[in-house]
Amino acid sequence: MVRAAAEDAGVPRDEALDALQLLTDTVFGYQDHVASQVAETYARAEDAPSRSRAHVRQGMVRELLRGEATSLGPSDLLTLDYDLHVSHLVVLLPAAPEGAATRLLIDTLAVSFRCGSHVATAQQLQLHEHAVRNQLHKAEQLVGHLLQERRTELRVALRLRRLLPADGTFGSDDPDTEEKP
Repeated sequence: MVRAAAEDAGVPRDEALDALQLLTDTVFGYQDHVASQVAETYARAEDAPSRSRAHVRQGMVRELLRGEATSLGPSDLLTLDYDLHVSHLVVLLPAAPEGAATRLLIDTLAVSFRCGSHVATAQQLQLHEHAVRNQLHKAEQLVGHLLQERRTELRVALRLRRLLPADGTFGSDDPDTEEKP
């Protein structure tokens, strides 16, 4: 069709080929642009369900602490699940890597099972007794049961977590993480 239109218009062959090349480059450029937008939209949509409530909540807390969130809607308040009408104390650990608080909670739980009391656990971890008690209470809230009611399952979970870490390696090279019976 292009050749026939060029011949009918009396356009020289080289000029028609250059126009055809420009048209082809424009069409393919547009296709690339649209395909990259579709891929980006797909990636964002694919990531959205994988973001857990904890991630959303963590982001909201960070926005609140930075002063970026000026008001929260009813659904935000449900997601946050925290009474904002009371006094608050925030401890920021800027040097702590992501997940360090979770790791501390897990370590506290493991040592607590090994030592048998929050006082001995506090001494072992060199933490204040109240901090250990609060961490154990937080663990109970997360589990939804008293820790003693789920002691066996939690010890198995802690052992499996040590043996099968998230990075896919098997076993622990750290002898200090060895749990005693």
